[in-house]
Amino acid sequence: MIFSSNYAVKNDPIALFIDNNNEDQNDPNLKLPLTQINKLSPKPYIKFLGILLDPDLSFKEHILHISSQISKGLFFLRKSKNLFSQHCLQSIYYTLIHSYLTYGINIWSCTNTSNLNQIFKKQKSAIRIVCDAKFNAHTQPLFKSLRILPLVDLIYYFNICFMQNYHQNHLPESFSNYWPTNRVFRNATNDDLLLRNDFNLHLPFSRLKSTSLFPFFNLPRLWTSFYSDLPSLSIIRNKVEFKVKLKDHLLSKLQSNIRCD
Repeated sequence: MIFSSNYAVKNDPIALFIDNNNEDQNDPNLKLPLTQINKLSPKPYIKFLGILLDPDLSFKEHILHISSQISKGLFFLRKSKNLFSQHCLQSIYYTLIHSYLTYGINIWSCTNTSNLNQIFKKQKSAIRIVCDAKFNAHTQPLFKSLRILPLVDLIYYFNICFMQNYHQNHLPESFSNYWPTNRVFRNATNDDLLLRNDFNLHLPFSRLKSTSLFPFFNLPRLWTSFYSDLPSLSIIRNKVEFKVKLKDHLLSKLQSNIRCD
């Protein structure tokens, strides 16, 4: 698969083969062609570790997959809402809907807003069913009462937790210095002056707006903003304590009562 937004690249397939010939052979039957994945392919994506990757990296196919799975969960919730208690319905939500929302969320959440709204609407429908609310009821009080984060806050929560693990060196060795500080990026020595933002993460430059949403560009920007807004929370080293306090902070921003006119 070639990841590119250039139409000339996508419409001009490159001939790639797996050559099973030995050094003294030249049998064309032993050359197996590889098919290039594009929008016209029967399956215009590659599934890697449960994430559907398309050539444009728009994650549109993965969003459609999540939406389909959530629809199945919604069907089960509707059929069982008169049979089970709210606690049981909430457990069904976590099993059949929340698990699909959170898997790989750091990756596919860089898709555009319209794709995110597609599954956010279904998440709100699920919350209304769990709370036995009207089909058009405001969902912020419902999310807060169930202590469940809306999709936008859920994306922010998982991204910040990932960066906290990076900041506290809880990630695998392969992420070491993946996002260097400004001081490391400019190769400063001990004799160089200490600048005000030296220990902030260096923010990579993105030429395109679409790529600026990718984790490599977006995550350090989110962490820098979070670090300046909530310094007392960002320095917590214990992962469990950090997750609890971050979730409480996000839930506190939701309205408990909304007056609708």
